[in-house]
Amino acid sequence: MGILKDIFRQITGGSFREGKLSISYWASIQMRDLRLNMDTLEDVFRHGRKVTTIVQDYQNYSISIGYRWDENKKQYVITSVRLYKREGVRK
Repeated sequence: MGILKDIFRQITGGSFREGKLSISYWASIQMRDLRLNMDTLEDVFRHGRKVTTIVQDYQNYSISIGYRWDENKKQYVITSVRLYKREGVRK
């Protein structure tokens, strides 16, 4: 199955991060303030492009998350959440 994923990634240029995911206290406050849900953040984490954070573009906004690997828990932890609205985009 790993070979098929590698082929798909090479063809599409996609990245699919695997592994367990949780959210830090501060990031959960940011998520709530921005009216986002965990499913959206997980979508950004799994499929977004990596810059210094992970960014996923949607129709008229982008979501950026920062994360780290927690070696003790053996999972990724979302540490920050940002929402960027695009100006001049028609709804």
